Amino acid sequence: MAKSRPETCQKYTVDVAGTIRDVVENLNTTMLRVAFVTEEERVVGSVSDGDIRRAFLQGRTIESPIAEIMNRTFISAQQDSSPSELQQLFRRGIDVLPVLGDKGQLVDIRRQGANSEIIPVAEPALTNYERDLVLEAIDSGWVSSIGQFVNDFEMEFCEYVGATEAVSVNNGTSALSLALWALGVGPGDEVLVPDLTFGATANAVVQCGATPVLVDIAPDTWALNPNLLDAVLSSKTRAIIVVHLYGIPAQLDAIVAFAKTHGLFVIEDCAEALGTEYQGDHVGSTTDAGTFSFFGNKTITTGEGGMVTFKSRHHATRARTIRSHGMSSERRYWHEEWGTNLRLTNLQAALGLGQLRRIDDIVNRKRSLAELYTSKLSDLLSSGLELAPEPDAGSSTVWLFTVLLPLGIDPGRVSQRMLREGVETRRVFNPLHIQPAFSQFKLADESYDASTFVADRGLSLPSSINLTNKSIDFVAETLLRTIQEIELN
Repeated sequence: MAKSRPETCQKYTVDVAGTIRDVVENLNTTMLRVAFVTEEERVVGSVSDGDIRRAFLQGRTIESPIAEIMNRTFISAQQDSSPSELQQLFRRGIDVLPVLGDKGQLVDIRRQGANSEIIPVAEPALTNYERDLVLEAIDSGWVSSIGQFVNDFEMEFCEYVGATEAVSVNNGTSALSLALWALGVGPGDEVLVPDLTFGATANAVVQCGATPVLVDIAPDTWALNPNLLDAVLSSKTRAIIVVHLYGIPAQLDAIVAFAKTHGLFVIEDCAEALGTEYQGDHVGSTTDAGTFSFFGNKTITTGEGGMVTFKSRHHATRARTIRSHGMSSERRYWHEEWGTNLRLTNLQAALGLGQLRRIDDIVNRKRSLAELYTSKLSDLLSSGLELAPEPDAGSSTVWLFTVLLPLGIDPGRVSQRMLREGVETRRVFNPLHIQPAFSQFKLADESYDASTFVADRGLSLPSSINLTNKSIDFVAETLLRTIQEIELN
């Protein structure tokens, strides 16, 4: 959001004691089409040019009081309104949005269009090609979970990742749950998960009846630390979930070697890592299962959606059965086992297929943006700013370009200041061990220093491929200026 500028904004206000003439003169001066009515500096209503026309049709005159025609239920935003909240308000057909301070005073004006743009952390990059495929799906009449686009999307995704099988689902969390279910993980089992990850990773374990065991991350990968696995292993341990956080590949060779030694399943949470490789293989292609998310902010999107890749055809077949109510594929309405409905629709698959066919361009642009950021932020590296780890044996998708701020700089404070400048940022995930839903799974003798270190300093910058190089420059300059201002104060 723009900086607070109440003095400048006074030109858009008229006093509640005035007349319609005052509003007309105000609109003629500002050319804004709406004036905001104040009483002792607090905004109490609005009057648009349309309100004035209706007032004249109702018999009022130019000297009629403003109080008789003003709209007292006007829509406004607050100084701390998020970009998504602002966009929701604009979608309600509002052209001009007043921003109010803590005392109800007008501190800013946001306008639909160029003057209201906020650079988002992430947004989908959709083209007419995806639109055409979705329309083709609509025209086919197959809009639910049966249709050629579902089959094509699974097949082409499988080919891109290099997996044996790919099973589409309705979201990324379902992908995790289905992977665990298909592998037979359930009540009485323990699953090792990284402490620094989105809550869906642990939620899926809980939902299948197993117990998540929180393990600290490695500082050089921001992923599960393989050196800590032996200490947390128990007779109940059944699987390991590896999260490639922000698209950075985990140290898979060490984790997989440990799992093989102890007979454990390995599931890769690749929700943020489509396009990421490790030792020449795409993540999610060589372990027991890989899970992917196609939420609106992911590398490719189906709106909501996900995919599970399997090394074993047996596990993939079971996953397809579970995904469709546990029904037999050979006998209609015959249930082989318990199941549920996790299916992706043909419409979503059409969108995803269009996105997938542009995946190389998308990933290359993301990596190009990361190079631009790295170059622009080089001056801050000597001041304590740190970049995300560079993988030694792979390549990162750079889903969100994430940095560690200099010690003593609060990411929340930086985020708020940058938002006022029109740049949305996002703090790194909170460690699971400090959250009420997952604190019971914390290891008693573990301090989770690495997870805490990254969470306390981490900040993700806008990373959409829609960004121009000029926008990248602006974001980097805004971050640099914000840190310098905070250090001076």
